[in-house]
Amino acid sequence: MAKELPEYTGTIRFGKVHPSHGDNFVRIELTDEISRTLVAHIDVSITAFGELTSGSGDQPCTFQLISNVIGKTPEYKTEHIKFPVGEHDKTLREQALAPYEVGGWRATFRDDLGNMHKYNSKTKTYAVGFVRYV
Repeated sequence: MAKELPEYTGTIRFGKVHPSHGDNFVRIELTDEISRTLVAHIDVSITAFGELTSGSGDQPCTFQLISNVIGKTPEYKTEHIKFPVGEHDKTLREQALAPYEVGGWRATFRDDLGNMHKYNSKTKTYAVGFVRYV
């Protein structure tokens, strides 16, 4: 007996894209409801989209699968990390983040470490957000 594939819920969105070069096209985006991540986007020409919506069968497209966390629930936390004020060295930033990126946790915005909007002058730390999917 064949294994049944999982079924997910989410949202679908489409819109017309006007690139700075080349022809306009329609982009269809699929977003996973649980992880709230973009799963895939599909690009079709305006003509092909018209044919699809009028029921005219298969049409050429390009697509990109984006997420590997489909169906997983995001968890969030904030860590307060000491880091020298004014330091912008990426290697030092990565070294400072590494002890916190264990167990599947990843910094949401790596540049928060060094961003003065995230700095607490009383504790001399930066508030850095982390996410993982379980």
